[in-house]
Amino acid sequence: MRLTKDATSAAEIEGHLSWLDPSSSALWFVDWDPSARPPDRIVMLERARAGARPTCEARTWLARAGWKRAGGALRFDESPAASR
Repeated sequence: MRLTKDATSAAEIEGHLSWLDPSSSALWFVDWDPSARPPDRIVMLERARAGARPTCEARTWLARAGWKRAGGALRFDESPAASR
């Protein structure tokens, strides 16, 4: 019999995903840099809570693979560079 709560607390989820725009498709993006990405279990919980995927799979080469040539996988803790 299990007597403890789920190990994933609301605070833990909030800490990993607080910067995401709830209207974005970031939860369904799969090319995050493995060294800086939210834990899979948290992403799965948030995807289940969010409902249906808001986007379709990429269909063009640029959207599927080409963008990776400009710098590789995205880090979950990255943000846009400051404007010049």
